[in-house]
Amino acid sequence: MLFRKLFLLPIAMVLFSSCSDPASGPGDFQAYYGTYEGGDKITGAYADVIVRFPDQKRFVFSRESSYLPILKFKGNEWHVTEVIERNGDGENLRPDKNNIYSYARIIKNTAEEILIHWRYIPDFDRPDFTGVVHEYYSVKPDGKVTRTIQPGRDKLDEFSDPGNYYVEELQLTHSGIKQISFTEPEQAKGVLPAIEGSPVLEGNVSVPALHWAFDEGILERSLQMKDVTVEKAQGKRCSIDGNLTLWKKGVSGSALAFDGYYSKVSFKGAEPPHEPAPFTLESWLALGAYPWKEGAILDITKDGAGVYLGISDLGQLIFRIYGKKQEHTLVSEKEIALYQWTHIAATYSEDRNEAAIYIDGKEAGRLSMGGDHPKLVSTDIVIGLNKSPERTTQHVSRDYLPEDRTPEGNQPMVYGIEGLIDE
Repeated sequence: MLFRKLFLLPIAMVLFSSCSDPASGPGDFQAYYGTYEGGDKITGAYADVIVRFPDQKRFVFSRESSYLPILKFKGNEWHVTEVIERNGDGENLRPDKNNIYSYARIIKNTAEEILIHWRYIPDFDRPDFTGVVHEYYSVKPDGKVTRTIQPGRDKLDEFSDPGNYYVEELQLTHSGIKQISFTEPEQAKGVLPAIEGSPVLEGNVSVPALHWAFDEGILERSLQMKDVTVEKAQGKRCSIDGNLTLWKKGVSGSALAFDGYYSKVSFKGAEPPHEPAPFTLESWLALGAYPWKEGAILDITKDGAGVYLGISDLGQLIFRIYGKKQEHTLVSEKEIALYQWTHIAATYSEDRNEAAIYIDGKEAGRLSMGGDHPKLVSTDIVIGLNKSPERTTQHVSRDYLPEDRTPEGNQPMVYGIEGLIDE
């Protein structure tokens, strides 16, 4: 026991000294976690990051400014210029009132270089991947600082682009912060290379009313067209939304990958037939996972009208027609397998006034609409994602409305197809 006490004592002293702020001395260039000008019951004693210089300068990442760094020297202080404007629930230099979305951490701490990472959400209306900003401060003993700012982007490839950085060179002095240079981001230029796809198969049926081939992936494309697919029948450009536009080998040419949460293709202002008419919806898909409950392959609905083609959480094919009198839903007994291409189709026969669904060319269900008829309206067509939030699961939730938040996991969200869709 005596040996253990003697052994622990110097370790405790080292830990204590690393979090305190003793007087500077020669070679005292160091970063540590602590509190500058006192802490509180919530944040504790290690809420700030402090960079100490031998000449008594302090470069402080403090909760008081939501970690925007401050240079302090003999009672004077100077803030680093705010490059990305911050707006939140706080005021002045502390826009993140409780520092929920802001933090600073020490990445590297040597006698030659200190590297600090500051992460924050500048706009509280976008508290997600696309809104996050990362700033890195490489600090040298002579007071030179290289500040690198990586702003959030709507697309992952734009966020990860080597040109997606502000770079600012600073010099910390006894009289303030001097800017040496400042460079703005410059996104990549040029063309996107084609992927290796499958042979393009020529159709042997009449031209459809609308057709998405998703063959852009096998073509070289300009950066202006990287998040666009063209509907072939009308030649209309459709936006590809989501964190990443990803092309894969398809059943014909290339296919588009959907992540089940953000990915979608939108066709604005689609017009229905002037009279009730027979129609067919079809697609190839390779599922990577089943949706939470019902994920849309095609969502052509609006205010209780239109049609919906999707997949259930059990892998069943769903075809829903909103009639003038009531909703009609057809669900297959057969489950669609994961990780393989499957052809699905849904039809409406005007003569028989009935709906039918098919999986790999075989009928998987049929439903009569009786005296009802489809109620079709002008609306946007969305591929791969539901238009409105739905329950995230039906297996652990009670029978609450979708908009009700409950402890059983019934938090509504928008979701869709995780996998590949083609043709």
